[in-house]
Amino acid sequence: MRQRKPKNLQERLDAYKHLLVKAPEQHKGEWRAMFRERAAQRQNAGNAGNAEAGAGTLPQATLGAGTLPQATLGVGAMPRAALATSTLPPATLDVEAMPPAAPEAELYLEIGAGKGRFLTAKAAAAPDSLFLGIEGRDGIVLRALEKAGAMGGANILFSRHLVRSALDIFAHGEIDGLYLNFSDPWPKPRHEAMRLTAAARLDEYKKILKPGGFIEFKTDNKDFFEFTYRKMIEVQGYELAEVSTSLQKSGLPARLVLTEYEERFIRWERDIYFICAIISE
Repeated sequence: MRQRKPKNLQERLDAYKHLLVKAPEQHKGEWRAMFRERAAQRQNAGNAGNAEAGAGTLPQATLGAGTLPQATLGVGAMPRAALATSTLPPATLDVEAMPPAAPEAELYLEIGAGKGRFLTAKAAAAPDSLFLGIEGRDGIVLRALEKAGAMGGANILFSRHLVRSALDIFAHGEIDGLYLNFSDPWPKPRHEAMRLTAAARLDEYKKILKPGGFIEFKTDNKDFFEFTYRKMIEVQGYELAEVSTSLQKSGLPARLVLTEYEERFIRWERDIYFICAIISE
């Protein structure tokens, strides 16, 4: 179904620029540093806003440096429209002090993040890990940004991008886990290469994933599930850890966090097909 373009789309996207990553290929191998930088920007923007609010309520004669209270806003309370990096004094970007994006923080990716329900729930449940969602449609990524902004977490970012090759965006072993939720099945045989679980794609994923990392795949399309199952067996380097043809009846933990599509399909009593594969190389 064609999505209507939201009104004032660019203006609304700009309001969440602190959560939106443009040109993701520029951050290849540096994604954890990117999260730390964005968290620092939000912190500084919040501190600046807090200081301005305090200054506006004090009599002019009392505006001595020693009399102003320190800004106490935490990251979760930051205004959504953060300052751009170029507007911040260099000395205020205390990147080293910003949790949770330590160099060793786990980094999880969702390709085709949709409206963001799944990934924001994951991020809220694991505040010490990092979550990146990539979505190709502006109007849809806006909905994801709105959810992430309402959540207020410092551990989630989105990028409006069509992934041609994962190797253009991520370094070898940079990702801990990959989620592929209800991707376009591209049902016609001539479109097989377009599927996100085509052999060439799976070969890329196992390179950007760490050894022991995982792919979780969900679909309501039986043919797409069977295709993906075969490809994960054919492509070397994958071990099938969990497989279900009816996820909601399986008892597997993956049934607990839903996408927007998944909730709808469950309501319609459709089976949800699921695969979790581990990188063995």
